[in-house]
Amino acid sequence: MLIQLTYASRAARVLGPMDIKDILGASRRNNAAAGITGALCLNNGIFLQQLEGDRLAVNALYHRLLADPRHRDTAVL
Repeated sequence: MLIQLTYASRAARVLGPMDIKDILGASRRNNAAAGITGALCLNNGIFLQQLEGDRLAVNALYHRLLADPRHRDTAVL
């Protein structure tokens, strides 16, 4: 079953250009392998991401994001 999940979180620290490049590269690679598409925005230390894919894959990814130390105050919108 295809679902969409949108969440917001705060960056746990100030992210530099290389941090953002690493996040985008890993997201593209890992999401493609899991069959997940979406969009990721970062503005003023706030992440906004929409994920779309199989329910189990999106759920697994979201739980990995909850454990990611780069995020804090994560909330499903």
